[in-house]
Amino acid sequence: MNERDPFASAAPLEQEHSQVRPCAYPGCDKAGLYRAPLSPRGGRRYVWLCLDHVREHNAAWDYFADMDEEQIEASRRADSTWERPTWRMGSLGGWQATAQFHFDEAFGHFSDGAGRTQGKQDGPTGKPLSKAQRRALSVLGLEQDATKQEIKARYKSLAKKLHPDANGSDAKAEERLKRINQAYATLKSLA
Repeated sequence: MNERDPFASAAPLEQEHSQVRPCAYPGCDKAGLYRAPLSPRGGRRYVWLCLDHVREHNAAWDYFADMDEEQIEASRRADSTWERPTWRMGSLGGWQATAQFHFDEAFGHFSDGAGRTQGKQDGPTGKPLSKAQRRALSVLGLEQDATKQEIKARYKSLAKKLHPDANGSDAKAEERLKRINQAYATLKSLA
């Protein structure tokens, strides 16, 4: 190998690829520059065709010609995931299964001191609460672990207390009642 010219050994490869194959179509004398598969399930067997005949070959190509509807659907589903196995999210204990449990972290940067991660407290349904749900619980004056019954009871008592009929036309009570209603609407799926 020539150290000055790193591509000196590439000359034989160029000569090898410069050999022109004839078109495999019967009676055609053009160069076969384009590779076309023999059949959909023909493995790695190809023919070399000229541009006109490869276009004709591609126009007539039907990969699903000898398949029924079930085989076609199975092939499409396999192709949509690059023929890799798939399963429903969370069904095999992947990241979703671990996300609902609190991780232990050595330095305590993200925990509240009791080993639980901040912001991931479980609500009444046992699932982590969203930021909006945690905010709604604080508006109602409840803890993060409040039950559905406690949420409903607290909403009813605050709604009675802050209702305009009970407070006349107090603007502050009316504004607080609006916030309570919005908070309860956020938590309604839990309650």
